[in-house]
Amino acid sequence: MGDIWAWLISFFFLIALVGIIVYQLVCLADLEFDYINPYDSAARINYVVLPEFIVQGVLCVFYLFTGHWFMAILCLPYMYYNFQLYSKRQHLVDVTEIFNLLNWEKKKRLFKLAYIILNLFLTIFCSSIKLYSGLKPQSSSFLTNGYQNLNKELYGRIHKSLQSGTGKASRSRVKMMPIGTPRVPYRNREEGTWQWVDIWNALYRERVIFIGQNIDEEFSNQILATMLYLDTLDDSRRIYMYLNGPGGDLTPSLAIYDTMKSLKSPVGTHCVGLAYNLAGFLLAAGEKGQRFAMPLSRIALTSPAGAARGQADDIQNEAKELSRIRDYLFNELAKNTGQPVETIFKDLSRVKRFNAEEAVEYGLIDKIVRPPRIKDDAPRQDETSGLG
Repeated sequence: MGDIWAWLISFFFLIALVGIIVYQLVCLADLEFDYINPYDSAARINYVVLPEFIVQGVLCVFYLFTGHWFMAILCLPYMYYNFQLYSKRQHLVDVTEIFNLLNWEKKKRLFKLAYIILNLFLTIFCSSIKLYSGLKPQSSSFLTNGYQNLNKELYGRIHKSLQSGTGKASRSRVKMMPIGTPRVPYRNREEGTWQWVDIWNALYRERVIFIGQNIDEEFSNQILATMLYLDTLDDSRRIYMYLNGPGGDLTPSLAIYDTMKSLKSPVGTHCVGLAYNLAGFLLAAGEKGQRFAMPLSRIALTSPAGAARGQADDIQNEAKELSRIRDYLFNELAKNTGQPVETIFKDLSRVKRFNAEEAVEYGLIDKIVRPPRIKDDAPRQDETSGLG
């Protein structure tokens, strides 16, 4: 009985490995068909690489511990390969090379999947033999009665299912449309062909960055990585930043601000709804002459706030740091708007709100505009009919 439990535990280990490898293949397939960007794909794959190595290593040690020498020997090449990758620091996927090595990464994981499935088949086969050999012989009459009862129950369920299938809509039969990131047709400018991509990939390809949520560390890192990547592709083309959000945390927002100022690519800013707090500072940080807002946009600025806990010295240090950041932001805002620093300090002692016209007068934006309409790039009906 203990041997059966050993095979059962190894079975679940192998199922976990199959799930991890399939998840990595799905991430690579999503990248190939532009469902996700390279950064997300590499991050998702790298997140499960170490768990894969750990599970495989534990499985091999488990086989050795339980005395299943053949299975242990079969697992050793896999573990040795993983150890070599980890020792050479080649176990993680490089986001800069993921497109060039896409086919190799897929083939490698397909080979791993076939290798694990072979182990899984042997595990099921061996456990079945052990289980079958431990069963006591049963009488033929018991088996006959059991089969009759099973058949009767099966036919009853099928008959009931056919009677209930009248074709009328029921809650259990309603199928909902999948909810997720919308996909749009996008034209490859080099090949002149159309393909379906998610809306965020389409915007990134057109050098459009959309900030429409609270700016936290994770979201800020995504924006920073995208801006740096677009700047390395072509630093002569403008990056368009669209803002419609409440601002966010101080440090992540400052990271975006400093990156905007350090890029070679010019960055134009557009407020399409609201730009409150630090989002308003980002709006004013755009290239002069390329800061726009929609007619009904609303902008609000205020002094950055923070909270401190601990000893009196810690609170005092936090207050000094917050004052330093406030002075830096206000001086930068004075440069971007042309307002005197004294005016900035006076106005932002409380929440200062602007409509679009007031934002132009204050120097936060340069012009009130409506979004440009796409004319030549829109696909005709016959061109997109085969995309689905």
